[in-house]
Amino acid sequence: MQAALHTSVRRISAAIQSSGLTHELSGALRGDAGALASAQLGWARWFQSSNGARDNAWPTASPASSPGPGKLPGVAVQPGYESGREQGIVHVNTTKNNTILTLTDLYGSTKCAASAGTAGNKGARRKGAVAAGDAAVQLAQRAIGLGFKNVAVRIKGIGAAREVAIRSLQATGLKVTRIDDTTALPHNGCRPPARRRL
Repeated sequence: MQAALHTSVRRISAAIQSSGLTHELSGALRGDAGALASAQLGWARWFQSSNGARDNAWPTASPASSPGPGKLPGVAVQPGYESGREQGIVHVNTTKNNTILTLTDLYGSTKCAASAGTAGNKGARRKGAVAAGDAAVQLAQRAIGLGFKNVAVRIKGIGAAREVAIRSLQATGLKVTRIDDTTALPHNGCRPPARRRL
């Protein structure tokens, strides 16, 4: 390990000396602001140059290990989902006051979102099942416009709004391939608030 560290230090110091930035870097290490600015500018020029020694100093990723188009490096497909069968995941979060739907791809990147409020329901009307259906229709239309056809649904929360949201997604034309319930259930966790004494 020490030998590999010494080799890396030698490569970096050789790259610094070949770039001609030794004087600026020594001033920058002493705390000179002007030297630091010129060192940063010199490093930027050195990295942009075609004959810089960065190819020898730092390894680059090979084309075979790079991800395909639209995929993030180091980000895996959400566990349990197959990229051939589902194209996206609709997260349905139902609370006592609102219903929020979010469409993500299989890598977890948000593509679009809708809620009972954005569907035109304001105030106390947002908490009803009809408002959840309106939000699901709005999200499904956006998803179809983005090219999604098959989706998995992940539900969080309780109430009648979640079933209405799923039915509305299916009625709009999206094919629901699976439904997962991710509602958090306590295993006797937090103590509930005390009952009111009347």
